[in-house]
Amino acid sequence: MLFTIILEFEGTTSVSQFSGRSVDEAYRGWFQGLKDPGRYGLNPKQAERLAAALSFDGLQPPTPLDSTKNVWCTSTHVDENYALVNFVATLAATSSRAKRIASAGLLRASAGQPDPSLQHFGRNAVGEGQKRR
Repeated sequence: MLFTIILEFEGTTSVSQFSGRSVDEAYRGWFQGLKDPGRYGLNPKQAERLAAALSFDGLQPPTPLDSTKNVWCTSTHVDENYALVNFVATLAATSSRAKRIASAGLLRASAGQPDPSLQHFGRNAVGEGQKRR
């Protein structure tokens, strides 16, 4: 399954996509990506503080949002700031569209691995190749 993960933290909005068998697996892949903070538009200190806060009591599974389908979130306080991470199941791995995307090489074969071509981030900026609406 393809998951879109949206991070809001200290003025940065980061959108990335990970494949995984579950939201927990996609979350673990996303969390591991904090070791390369630039991919999320964060500096190393921000990523270190965010990772410490998210894993303080062990990495907790995202919580399903009420009255929604295939949407989860997790949040934490980082010093005096608030971090919100949303997860949206974007495509089922068995859907014909997901298979076409995978065959076009847009998804990596191993679960939980990000595909840089599917990521963008910025301080509330429009991603490369996207237009403002």
